[in-house]
Order: sequence, then C-alpha cells, then structure tokens
Amino acid sequence: MRVALVLVLVIGCGRSADPDREARELARIDLAEAAVRIRALVTDCSGFTRALDRLSRSTISGRSLAGLVDDAIEVARVRCAHPLGSATGSGTAQQLARARLLDERPADALAVLATG
Repeated sequence: MRVALVLVLVIGCGRSADPDREARELARIDLAEAAVRIRALVTDCSGFTRALDRLSRSTISGRSLAGLVDDAIEVARVRCAHPLGSATGSGTAQQLARARLLDERPADALAVLATG
C-alpha cells in the first residue's frame, strides 16, 4: 500500500503543469478563490507572467478579468522589479495589464491597447 502511494506521489509530482487545464479550472471556481490562486502564482516576475497567461487562456472576461488582472498587478508591484516587462504576450490579460501598468501615462496606455 505504501509503495503504491509513494509511486502515485512521485508520478504526480513529476508531471508538468497543464496551463490549459489550470486555466479551465480557474474559470470554473468562485471568483474569490480565483483571486487567491492568482495572487499565489505571483511570487516573482515569472509568476506574474504565468498568472497573466492563465487568465488569458481562461474564459474569464469583463469586470471579473479586470479585477483578477488588478489583483495580479497589485502583488507584482511588490514582488517583481519590472512588472511591465513581464506582461508579455498578446492575450487579453497581458494587454490589460500593460495598459493598467501604464495608467499614469494615458497616451502610452492607449498605444499598448491599440497595438495589442
């Protein structure tokens, strides 16, 4: 019994994460739980990039997406030296994050959205 449990744990831990599966799961859970998970992903700049990628792959949209992107940005401003440079990609979440990060410079923010 112990051998089977250890084997399951080793195989499970050795698998790489499936971003699409994680994005689908993110879209199915409660919005508050999604916010907790997004915040937990942002441990550093690469975590910020992963969080935005998950959000872009999910079916979350509108105000919910904007709120989750804002959550990710809030944590990234503390844990990532250059969040703007980490908001790479052409997904909706990445475009929104770049625009939000450039909020103090409206012309630049609009240019980011226009070229998205």
